Amino acid sequence: MPTIDDPRQARLDQLEAQIIERAAEPPETPEEVSELSARAHQAIVEGTLGHQATELRIRLHGNGVVGHLVPSDHAGSLLKQTQLLVRWIGARIRALNEQTGLAASREQVGIVDATRLFLRPQFGAGSLIFDLVANGNEREVDHEQFSLIDGLPADESILDRSLQELLNIVTSSEADSADGLGQLSSYVSRMGPRVASQLKALAVQVTDDEIEIDLRWSGADGRRRKANLSRRGALAIKDAVDRNRVKTDEMTIDGLLETASTGKDQVRIDGRDESFKMDVDEALGVTLGRWLHKNVTARVARTVTWHDSGKETKAYKLLSIAEQQTLTTPEEASPEYDTPF
Repeated sequence: MPTIDDPRQARLDQLEAQIIERAAEPPETPEEVSELSARAHQAIVEGTLGHQATELRIRLHGNGVVGHLVPSDHAGSLLKQTQLLVRWIGARIRALNEQTGLAASREQVGIVDATRLFLRPQFGAGSLIFDLVANGNEREVDHEQFSLIDGLPADESILDRSLQELLNIVTSSEADSADGLGQLSSYVSRMGPRVASQLKALAVQVTDDEIEIDLRWSGADGRRRKANLSRRGALAIKDAVDRNRVKTDEMTIDGLLETASTGKDQVRIDGRDESFKMDVDEALGVTLGRWLHKNVTARVARTVTWHDSGKETKAYKLLSIAEQQTLTTPEEASPEYDTPF
């Protein structure tokens, strides 16, 4: 019998925790048990058990839904916004995979086709339910490689991964703790400006139309997860997006000082791979002539701004400059040529 300190037992406990984490959520109502049983029977008959089409069930409820009636423009807009959000999350995941070398080795289908969902409406008591399902051939046309237990790759469609990330974001928006809301802000930051703009657009519709959204994801391998986007969660998402809207940090640039300015115009430093135009205060600007057309090391403040359109802009400000040296802190720079930030 393994002891408490047995590394094999510790490893088994770790694997068990990972398996449980990826297990499907149990059904909560008799109706859901009946529904899942019927689907399982149909999958067994069709020979597709464990390989069903990915599905996102969307249930609309709240003050904006009366019985089974909801304004068509509100429902249509919410469904469209959800599809756009899933698409941009998928695009972001694919871009991150390419940066880290986890992208699929074979040719991928376009992100629009890989994340497209098809509408299949149903009714539920006091609410309106939409089943958004993937193309039945989805798992045949697009797979991404993701690292799971022991870092081994496993096939999982970009659509399944995108929907899981969406539920992660929605779940964190309903958190009561500061840590949970901090996780939401981290999700938004990692997903970038385009996903952030789509998240905010969805949150605005939830608050303005007074329609809350219940989400239930059913993966192609049979796993299921749920999340609810309430007015409270929508407000938390808007706040997280706004907190990520403007970020400022410092960076060091090595390059050729091509233009100088006393503060009225921007100065330009040509780096090895990129050219930077930046503002400069007059006190520092009047000293730049001595380094014009010379290789310099500059300490620069970079401000990144996200816009509601999903675009990202960057602005730079020269803080200090020197020839052939690296300035990592204000104390290391000569006060005569250093601008406080």
